[in-house]
Amino acid sequence: MQLDMHYYGTWCMARAAGMTPEAATIAATAAQFVDDNARRCDIHLPGGERLCTLPTAHHCEDGANLLREDQWHVWVPFHFLPGNEGQDCEQKLQCRAGSPLMLEVIEHHKKQAKKHYSLELMGITAHVLMDTYSHYGFSGLSSPANRVFNSSIRLENVQPDLADYLAAKAAKFNSVGSYMQKGWKSMVSSNFTNMVSVIKDSGTSWFAERASKGLGHGPVLTYPDRPYLKWSFEYESDPKLQMRDNPTTFMEGCKALHKFFADYLVLAPKFADTETEPLPFKNLRSSVKEIIEFQGRKEERCDQWIKRAKSGALFGRPESIPPYDSRGWIEELKALGDLSPTRVAQQPVTRFFEAAKEHRDFVLWKLLPGHQLAESCGK
Repeated sequence: MQLDMHYYGTWCMARAAGMTPEAATIAATAAQFVDDNARRCDIHLPGGERLCTLPTAHHCEDGANLLREDQWHVWVPFHFLPGNEGQDCEQKLQCRAGSPLMLEVIEHHKKQAKKHYSLELMGITAHVLMDTYSHYGFSGLSSPANRVFNSSIRLENVQPDLADYLAAKAAKFNSVGSYMQKGWKSMVSSNFTNMVSVIKDSGTSWFAERASKGLGHGPVLTYPDRPYLKWSFEYESDPKLQMRDNPTTFMEGCKALHKFFADYLVLAPKFADTETEPLPFKNLRSSVKEIIEFQGRKEERCDQWIKRAKSGALFGRPESIPPYDSRGWIEELKALGDLSPTRVAQQPVTRFFEAAKEHRDFVLWKLLPGHQLAESCGK
């Protein structure tokens, strides 16, 4: 999913579930920051201490995407939580919407409600949960099971003006492949005419697939992340038509996210708004459905959440969603070296990294080994 869902959608589900605006902003920022936090860095503090951060994402042009160890530590726990379904390792590693393993993560993390970083942990959990409703059927490791027949991809319901936009995005998405594999530059140059043709005909999934060696949903580009899209494709390993109805699964994700926040607030009442009543998801359903089905660019989709909240259509009362500050936590991270250890510990971005470590360690060292996934998959 993208900014419209991970920040604005998350903020609205948290707020509707009864969370204060301030707490909802921290949780939603943490949810989106999972995608923005793409670098590891060591921060030296005035007292001689050192804060080591961990990446929770890699941008598509980052060569680290091709390292299996990196995929295991970043993509598997934060973006493609394994569903543990099927007969072999490749199938069990595929993400599944709202899977039993996702529910185990939720139950474990809710028990951390008294931790000082619990709100940031809930934001990270929200990201992972929502990604299961868009990334299902793909795994976070480079795998032949992720590969699709690029000619089989069909977009079923895209408006003409948006179709041109998606074609341009596909071309841009795939152009980064030249940084990821040797020999790609000459291949693209010598086949430029064919490349343009493929872009128009099928979204150029072939280029993303080969560049990433079948990592995640790269073979189908960003189609799983677009809430309004209905589309279809065929896996190379199982040439059976796969129908995707993103509006339906995104609605299911929003409902699950609303419940998750409502359950958390029972355990963490200090983040509950005592001045307004929580709203049942059924009260939101109609407006959320219209927002999800709106066909537009990412910024336009974000505006749908903002406008409907402000007009009162979403909550039954006017609400102002603070804009996502894409640089806020990054700048805060850079400034930690000038703060005392006490103040460092109080910063949301510091708590984010504590929460990220809590999540990653639980998934990789307890959850997956507990289901024999790590051992059976060579870990």
